[in-house]
This record gives sequence, C-alpha cells and structure tokens, in this order.
Amino acid sequence: INDVVLNNIYFTSRTTDDRSDEFTKWMRNSYINKFAMPKRNIHPVDEAEIEQIGFEIAQKEQFEHPFAFNKTQLISYLITHSNVIAKVEMGDYSLEQVCEWLESELAAHFIGQESREFLFGNRLTYLRRRA
Repeated sequence: INDVVLNNIYFTSRTTDDRSDEFTKWMRNSYINKFAMPKRNIHPVDEAEIEQIGFEIAQKEQFEHPFAFNKTQLISYLITHSNVIAKVEMGDYSLEQVCEWLESELAAHFIGQESREFLFGNRLTYLRRRA
C-alpha cells in the first residue's frame, strides 16, 4: 500500500479563456500588492527528509485542472487565502471591506461572462514505506 502526499489546488491565477493575461496581471499587481503573502515555511520536503522518516518516493506527478467560478464564488474562494486572512486578523481590513473591494475589482473580469474557468495546479508525491 502506498501513502500519498498531496499538495493540491494552488491557484495559478490563469484562466482558460482568451482574457487570462488580464486576470493574471490583476492578481500580480492589485491583489498581491494589497494582500501580500504572509511569512511562512514554504520549504518542500526533500528526499533526504522523506528517507529519514522511513519512506521513499515512488512517483511524482504534476498537473493543472480547470474549475469554474462565478464572481461571488471566486470572492468566497479568495477570502480563504492566508493572504487575506492575515490582513483581516491583523486589523488592516474587515472581511466586509475585503469583499467590497473584491466585488468592485472583479467586476471588470466578469463582463459578459456569468462564470470563468480558473486553472489550479496539483503536485502529487506518492510515497512508499521502505522495506
């Protein structure tokens, strides 16, 4: 039996339509400037650490998949990001202020579209207990 380590669903900030560049620019310039990533340990586990706990890498896989959001759903997703949570918990913004800002900012990205498909990435690392 294999054990699986899954780093699932990181938001690529790309869409599957021909307006992807606009959204990516907004994410990188507006969203990230307002909600910078909080400091955290983003060090991936390396092979030596995996071996120290009695496992070996059996296989690795990386892929992307689309997921459709309407504007309200995208806002609901974005407010779960640690970037946003940190700013709210630090008192920089209320959750209501964040939602109002996102509502206003995202309006231009949904003109003529009820929903859009956003790309999410996945990294799977299949581990096997060493014999």
